[in-house]
Amino acid sequence: MSMAPPLINIIVPAYNEGSRIGKLLDVLNNLDKSQFLITVVDDGSTDDTNKVVSQYPDIDYIRHPVNQGKGAAMATGIIHASGDIILFIDADLIGFMVDQVNLLVNPLLSRVTQASMGYLDNIIDGFFGRPLCGNRAYFRSDLIPLINEMKGKRYRVEIFLNYHLHDRTYSMNRLNGVTQPLQTSKYKGIQGYKKYFHIVWQVLQEMMSYP
Repeated sequence: MSMAPPLINIIVPAYNEGSRIGKLLDVLNNLDKSQFLITVVDDGSTDDTNKVVSQYPDIDYIRHPVNQGKGAAMATGIIHASGDIILFIDADLIGFMVDQVNLLVNPLLSRVTQASMGYLDNIIDGFFGRPLCGNRAYFRSDLIPLINEMKGKRYRVEIFLNYHLHDRTYSMNRLNGVTQPLQTSKYKGIQGYKKYFHIVWQVLQEMMSYP
């Protein structure tokens, strides 16, 4: 008797991604629901993110009443997860394909590595953005002890995970054809640049806090 494949939780943290998240959910909705449980964690969006997600009845939806930051959204997803493997995917990816889900989770399924990251198909992002990439898979057992600290990390959460799970073996995977908009294009005028540099400052602070 063959064993059922392990359940994989896909967690999509989202904040005001109503105009972008649908394209990603169109792709994820084609996955085998007997193996993949997809959850969008809405971090207090003020746009129509909830209405867009409601069009996908097979995708779970959790909403924070107020914005708490990306780290908190990821932590909420972990708390509600039930599978052995957790895959985080950014809500605003452009060009993401179903086979790239397998690219990220297969190294863990085969026990070749203990974690997996997917960096974008862009020379700058591919080189400088690898430590910051939001598309990554871990074993849930490695994440559970970090949940409480993750809640307060906001956009610093990837650096936090890099440091605390630095001794795990990683698979680095290029997501060919996938891009992602910068904050400068998500917000109008000076607001976008303020948001972008605020995130950069958060990340630098987190990086400088570790030896």
